[in-house]
Amino acid sequence: MASEQAPQMIRTVIQPDPNSTALALTLAPLPRPAPEDADAHLIQVKATSPCLNELTWEVNFPDLFPPDRERVPCTECAGVVVRAPAGGASGFKPGDEVYFRLNAWQRGCLSEYTLAPTFELALKPKACSSTAAWTRTA
Repeated sequence: MASEQAPQMIRTVIQPDPNSTALALTLAPLPRPAPEDADAHLIQVKATSPCLNELTWEVNFPDLFPPDRERVPCTECAGVVVRAPAGGASGFKPGDEVYFRLNAWQRGCLSEYTLAPTFELALKPKACSSTAAWTRTA
């Protein structure tokens, strides 16, 4: 899993319109996000779920959200590190099972892969399943 090469294209659920709670699974998958800053980890998503009223946040708090953002819901996630920042300074490595919560304005986790910065990551306890680890972020 974490040792395999990540695909160039991924399936992603998007919220096309912030004024609607309708979601769409992209049939032509979106390109896999490429880490643009030195702190980004590429994570293969194992478990995620939307927060209460998450699909209305952009309408209710418009100043928090950049207008051109990719509307992928779900800020809490459990997954496996596929790619970590070079040099190992983050303390996480490919294959590590992690859980985390992203900021609301970031691209979410309802996707096969997502990005997460070091300060948001925690190692998943070995005794927990990915689903159980996800519930600890919620």
